[in-house]
Amino acid sequence: MTHDVSAFLGGLYKTQRSNRFAAWRLILRYHAACRKVFPPRKAVWGKFYNEPKGAYIHKALSEHLQAKQMSLCCYCRDKIYHRKNSNIEHILPIARYPMFAFEYSNLALACVTCNALKSDKDYFRVAALSADYTANVFDCFHPSVHDYNDHIDFILFQTNHIYVRVFKSRSVIGDRLCVEHLKDVSIYGVKEQVNPVVAGAVKKLGEFLNGKPGYENAFSALKRLADNI
Repeated sequence: MTHDVSAFLGGLYKTQRSNRFAAWRLILRYHAACRKVFPPRKAVWGKFYNEPKGAYIHKALSEHLQAKQMSLCCYCRDKIYHRKNSNIEHILPIARYPMFAFEYSNLALACVTCNALKSDKDYFRVAALSADYTANVFDCFHPSVHDYNDHIDFILFQTNHIYVRVFKSRSVIGDRLCVEHLKDVSIYGVKEQVNPVVAGAVKKLGEFLNGKPGYENAFSALKRLADNI
């Protein structure tokens, strides 16, 4: 945590040394409180960004993560344009891992859909949890640890009337996120259109791709989408 947060605050308060140290003290105070609180209390994060200095840091952190992630959601790769369509995501949820609420590596920017669908779900179920965040082994895709393109394929089909995203894992690491989260993102995206012809269009698109080289998995994913609409 120390090096990453120090670099972030150094960029935020380039010439304001006293403010930089005050921000450090604020973060460390909440970080220490998180590690001592049991059972888990989500409220600690809310209390932090309700403080004036905490709100300023929270806003700057959102902008920092957006730039770091090239304005892409950490899970579904949807485009993030501003703070209104994104949230700071706790990769290991606060409700289950309160000690990591202020861990830099546990923070990423997610679109509002992914943030809402994931909520407090724990995709990681870390065995033999270590207080040292970097010492833990994550067997599910982790935005701060793994490279997205190594573990997940993102396929987009778009016409004038439909917008369908399909996700396929490329590794064991990507499997759990695809099954437990990204599948729901795809289904939600299609249902959100509230278009009675969408299911039929998705089915036809899948049938068109069926048997074409390199699209076998896309066909299967589209079939599942059509069945669940």
